Amino acid sequence: MSELSPATWERLKLIFRPEDKEKAASILMNECGTNLPHLENSTPEGLERIRFAVVKMSDGNIRDLQYMVYVAKRDWRDVLGKAGFADSFTTHLEWVPKNKDLDGKWLFIYKIYCLLFIGRHPLLHILFLFSIKIKPFRFPTMIPPS
Repeated sequence: MSELSPATWERLKLIFRPEDKEKAASILMNECGTNLPHLENSTPEGLERIRFAVVKMSDGNIRDLQYMVYVAKRDWRDVLGKAGFADSFTTHLEWVPKNKDLDGKWLFIYKIYCLLFIGRHPLLHILFLFSIKIKPFRFPTMIPPS
């Protein structure tokens, strides 16, 4: 078991919901630390790059976090590559996730807005969507198999 660095804690607080933060921290401390291959003598700061990659790829989902830790146990270079941290030793320091709590507040405001105004002023609705940077839902296009 290895402790989490302050920077790792900050990213956990931003990306995971309040009820999942402790579980995510426990998973990172117990399963994604000095037990990874060739990282037996690493410090919490030395493990940041891999832990940030695992957290980034989980996108705030505990099940995805567990899967990415599983991948990291096999070969943590795969996780670094998927997260975009493989080419530089400092790229991970620039990554700061969006605050899930803030996104939830905007979603709540959007739902209230829809209850009050949708259908009455379609142009106002579109302007509101652009002002808070929420894209309207679009069905994915079907690409025929080649």
